[in-house]
Amino acid sequence: MKDTITIVLFSSILNLEPNKDPNKLVIYWYTFFQMLLNFIVVILGSLAAGVISAGLTTFLCKKLRFITQDKGVT
Repeated sequence: MKDTITIVLFSSILNLEPNKDPNKLVIYWYTFFQMLLNFIVVILGSLAAGVISAGLTTFLCKKLRFITQDKGVT
């Protein structure tokens, strides 16, 4: 869990708007809110991807059950 949050925070920091000089990072009054918004978007996107993939997997396993069922062949 801590690793995930660290990766998301790192991603949020990388998404900050760079100054004209790429080696300098300028922090504005809204930087905290920008980072918070990036953090929330990445978390919700990851959650949505997980829910969609889990739902698709569950649906496929339910519909493709005939593959694993025994047909009475001995």
